This record gives sequence, C-alpha cells and structure tokens, in this order.
Amino acid sequence: GVYLDIGRFNFSVGSNRCLEKAKYYLEKARDIVVVSGDRELQLTVKSIEGHIAALEERLSGGSLPKKTESDSSDQRARYDYVLQMNGENDVGTMQLGVHLASRLSLANHTIEASRLLDRLVIISHRVHGSDHKETKNAELWWQRLKLRYVVWIGTEEMYQALRYENDGKSCVIQGPVPRNVHEPRNFDDEKTFSVPTAVICFSLGSPVMLHGLKKAAHLNGEIGDVREFCQSTDRCVVHLEGKDLKPVKVKHENLRIVFDLVDPKKESS
Repeated sequence: GVYLDIGRFNFSVGSNRCLEKAKYYLEKARDIVVVSGDRELQLTVKSIEGHIAALEERLSGGSLPKKTESDSSDQRARYDYVLQMNGENDVGTMQLGVHLASRLSLANHTIEASRLLDRLVIISHRVHGSDHKETKNAELWWQRLKLRYVVWIGTEEMYQALRYENDGKSCVIQGPVPRNVHEPRNFDDEKTFSVPTAVICFSLGSPVMLHGLKKAAHLNGEIGDVREFCQSTDRCVVHLEGKDLKPVKVKHENLRIVFDLVDPKKESS
C-alpha cells in the first residue's frame, strides 16, 4: 500500500528525520493490515514488523539486519519444495507462491515477484477458474505490482507514474494517491501533471532500466530493482535481473522506470 511505499522510501534515504517518518508510516501500514482482518494480508504483518525492528535498530545506532532478505530466501526454498512435491496446479502451491510474491515485494524484489505472479495468474485461471479465491488473490497482487509510484520532491506526496514524455525528460504523474490503502482512489479529485524527471524520486522496488552510461556502457538496457538510496553519493542502488550482474550505484538521470515488464524468453524468441 501507499503507507508502506512511503515508509520504505524514507527508510532508504537514511537520515534520522526520514527514519522517524519511516517508522510512523510503517506502523500505520501494519495497523491498517491488522484492523482489516484480511487473512491473506495478515501474512505481511511479520514482514512489516521486521522493517520496523530494522529501523529502530538503525535509529539506536546499530547496523541494519538482513532479516527481510533471509525471510525471502526461506520462503523461496519452501515454495520450491512444495512446487516439486505437489506440482504447480495444487492450491497449496498457489497459496505459497502468492505469499512468496508478497514477501519478495516487501523486500523490493519487484521484478522477481512480478514474474512469479504472471505465471501464477495464468495457471490459476486455467486450473481453478477466474472466480476462484486464489485466482483473485493472485490477480490482486499482480495488479498492485504493475503500478509505479514516485515521490514528487518537495511535496512528500506519492503519485502514480504513467509514462515518460519528451524523450524521458518529463514524466506524467497522477495523484496525489490516497495514503489510506483501504480508501478507494477518487480519480475525479486526482490531477495529472507532466513534471521534469529530475523532480521525482523512485519508490523502493521500482523496476528501472539503465541508460546513458558511458563508463559502463555495456550495462545500458539492463533492468533491475531499486533496492536502496545511497545518500552520500546521491545514487540509487540497483540490483540487476541478470544472474551474473552485480548491484550497481546509478545516478537518477541514468535510470528510467520500466512500466511494462517484458518476458525475457518471449523477447529473445
């Protein structure tokens, strides 16, 4: 939800003021999920609490735990095991797959989560039908991950990024987006703006493409997730999708939001 995105964004900036804001927004996100009573969403509470514990450690001067990453790895191993034992058509496999995708999303592995949900939605439609609970749950997460959010610098408001214009020099955004994740968006109240790309910040987990690099020109065209924001160098830390590629620190102007993730297998065929 939006509270979660704002919390994670402030967490990534790293200043004490932003960490305090991150704690506020993450606690709001957790409380909303708890009050909602949605059994499926309850699975995300522990992950949010892990983020809160991490930033509290950071505020007290400690180092950042790696719990979120380890949680994702554990969940991935569990899903792979059940997939091998029960097959992809099993309802239990589907539930674990969606849960894994939610964990990956919370850990800012948006591309991996999206690829997984693409497959799960297709399987669930084919095997269980469009009205099945697991199909609807997979589609809910899939639709959420297709949205691209940015922060308009100076406003601290979240907007949905729609597309680029003027050869990437401007970005069309819509909003501001309601901060209560259970409040429906009133599109009549939202406005669309075309703003300079330089005045927007990517939310953590945003899929981006590298471009315009000169010293590392071989990386132009590669895509990855924004996992951190390095305040000291004013660069985004991007984990690239290619298995043999290491994370890179990239200037904002050398990144473009990827609005539609193309299946690499289809793209190469």
